[in-house]
Amino acid sequence: MIKALDIANIINVSKHYLGVSDTTIVNVCIDSRSIFDVQDTIYIAIKGPRNDGHNYIDELYNIGVRHFIIEDSSYVNQYSDINYWLVENAIEAFQLLARHIRNQVNIPIIGITGSNGKTIIKEWLYHGLRDVEQICRSPKSYNSQVGVPFSVWNLNKANTLGIFEAGISKPGEMKKLENVIQPSIGIFTHLGTAHQNNFSSLTEKVEEKIQLFNQATVIFYPYDQTLVHERITRTFGDTKQLKNWSTKDRSAWMFIEEQYTQNRCISLITIANEQHQLELPFTQTASLNNAYACIAVWKHLGLDWQIIQEKANSLPSLGMRLEIRKGANNCTIINDAYSLDLDSLKIALDLQHHHNEHNNKWVILSELPNIINPEKTYQQVASLLVAANIQQLIAVGANYKTHRTFFNNINTVFIANTSNLQTYLRKKQPSNATVLVKGARAFGFEKIVAQLEEFEHQTRLEISLNAIQKNLNVYRNLLAPNTKIMVMVKAFSYGSGAYEIAQLMEFNQVDYLAVAFTNEGVALRKNGIRTPIMVLNAEPNSFAQMIEYKLEPEIYNLKNLQAFTNELIQRGESDAYPIHLKIETGMNRLGFLSNDIKPALTYINSNSNLKVASVFSHLAGSDDAMHDDFTHQQIETFSQIASEIETSIGYTVIKHIANSAAISRFPSAHFSMVRLGIGLYGHTGDQSLNQKLKVVAQLKTTITQIKTIEAKQSIGYSRTFTTSKKSKIATLPIGYADGLRRGLNLAHGFAIVGNEKAHYVGNICMDMCMIDVTNINCTEGDEVIIFGHEPTLQDIATWYNTIPYEVISNISQRVKRIYFKD
Repeated sequence: MIKALDIANIINVSKHYLGVSDTTIVNVCIDSRSIFDVQDTIYIAIKGPRNDGHNYIDELYNIGVRHFIIEDSSYVNQYSDINYWLVENAIEAFQLLARHIRNQVNIPIIGITGSNGKTIIKEWLYHGLRDVEQICRSPKSYNSQVGVPFSVWNLNKANTLGIFEAGISKPGEMKKLENVIQPSIGIFTHLGTAHQNNFSSLTEKVEEKIQLFNQATVIFYPYDQTLVHERITRTFGDTKQLKNWSTKDRSAWMFIEEQYTQNRCISLITIANEQHQLELPFTQTASLNNAYACIAVWKHLGLDWQIIQEKANSLPSLGMRLEIRKGANNCTIINDAYSLDLDSLKIALDLQHHHNEHNNKWVILSELPNIINPEKTYQQVASLLVAANIQQLIAVGANYKTHRTFFNNINTVFIANTSNLQTYLRKKQPSNATVLVKGARAFGFEKIVAQLEEFEHQTRLEISLNAIQKNLNVYRNLLAPNTKIMVMVKAFSYGSGAYEIAQLMEFNQVDYLAVAFTNEGVALRKNGIRTPIMVLNAEPNSFAQMIEYKLEPEIYNLKNLQAFTNELIQRGESDAYPIHLKIETGMNRLGFLSNDIKPALTYINSNSNLKVASVFSHLAGSDDAMHDDFTHQQIETFSQIASEIETSIGYTVIKHIANSAAISRFPSAHFSMVRLGIGLYGHTGDQSLNQKLKVVAQLKTTITQIKTIEAKQSIGYSRTFTTSKKSKIATLPIGYADGLRRGLNLAHGFAIVGNEKAHYVGNICMDMCMIDVTNINCTEGDEVIIFGHEPTLQDIATWYNTIPYEVISNISQRVKRIYFKD
């Protein structure tokens, strides 16, 4: 908490105004869409390359926010009953506020950096120390220039330990984060190539990252990473304790000898000639190195080896994702069933708050584990739920009944345990609601999520909202700041789910959405999407509904133009209605031919209830270099015709022709807007850009049955495959009705089982298929990856002799979609 009177001194500004000075700042916000508790909140208006936080000051003022840090002097003196502080850089001001909070708390702080493993190590450290320390830690993976001050903001005098991540993407950033965190204990996790484009060398990146440790007294790092060891030793070897771990060199502070059993590693750990044996519940190198970092820190902080073994044995397979699933009774389920504390509850409630599909909000919440002051904690929980406008709370655990008076302002059902909750939900399930399921791991709320889900089908398409957002930013970085973006959400967002993707795009403030048919746009409007929506296949019989729901038609001939105008007249629409003119430049599909444009413009100019919002065309071969001459010709033709149209109608319009491939390959085609389609989902014809895009979708299923089949036995319909030897064959609950093609076995396609390739055998059936797992250690119920990181969507498309669009769009609606956010 910070007093408003003190802020000017803390952030070193002289230009400020205190209209409500006698207040204390408790909450901080940088996004108007994520705020649901305005009391004692300070809003930090950040100017980004594509969005200006100042645009939301009026909106926030109207809902009660009265404290603003601003960069734009034009907002000075706009209101008399507010506090404002005028700064040159709002993010740096935020960092100074967080630094002030950090300086009020004299406790050990652990700062974690590196390329990979930061969040896992932070959570595992918390797992090992939460019984003996009152810990403040970074929520999820908040480690950026804004994420770090958000994390440190939560420090208070009740804490005995802080654990914070710090991530950077370019030189000059770490010093700012180090000033905020000021760690006394440093951890370097692993050096990789992420964000390498902004550094001249790995050495430069290491030297930037280790600036986090300037004030630390001890640094933990992997000895076997030679460059990390060399730079840390050279920089800090004479001034700090260096504690490292190695599986190769006995000169390390902690030397580990490993032996493997099935799914476990027996580690003999030697520190200063003292040996201890630990059993770890995994064998993957990355997980083992993350565990060794935690073990080294636990030992440094005084945990005895018996406790370390207990904690190592129970290291959680982290559910670091907020999953959005389709529930029964027209519900949306937000699954966060693996951890619970106040910070992660705030994040989950925030996601639920801006998921606008349903106004009815339910929360199923377990007791909070390992809390020191239950009365204060449950009072805070109740305040968060009231501020989030939760209509129904189901509170599980005895502590809720003990503190039930805090929940008098919420419709609450108190239930003793998870078993009783399952019984309750069999009798009374939510309907037409967004349901947050949030619980400590011990409560096993994953059973509750399964009970509330709509489908029992074990095949699912997992979609990473974080990956989609990162891909959007990859493309945004290719555009000039004033270039608009239209995102294609047609065909169920290429099979990924229209509403969920549209809602994410609206949250990220894209300029337009595009759907194929009117009913798709109507569904988005009914679910609260307000972003302008263009309908690509605007059929005359849908014009009335299109106008009712404020959808904007693609107009591609004079007949449709006249029909749409007549509908406007019949409905009494007098205001100029936005339309989008499609120009034929070589695709030879829909669009005005050159000799049809003049009559259309004459008609538009004579009807005041029409306004051309955009002029656009469609590139036929922008993803293939062999068609580049034709693409350039299309771009030139479009530019000329668009200019003629603007001259005729007398005003400037949005112009767009670039699809995903053209955004990167043809900068001259950006005009005033681009259309982002399959690139958002991680695929583009530009191979160099593909390397920067994240995998968005993973199609997964499970093994239903495993059989041992003798040699010379046929598998499946039409007997297209015969075993050449005694084989182990697994049957999967996915077939061509789910989106697989019958000929995958003939294309030598494979799925992934336990990191191993398992080839398809026999024809794909309607609801099932078979794979050969003869040399793979697996059991019934194990997970199988149909596509994702391997095989990729492009691999599947190659086997089908088609394109990724078709593969992802053909995934059946009976395959449940699970959306997750890290």
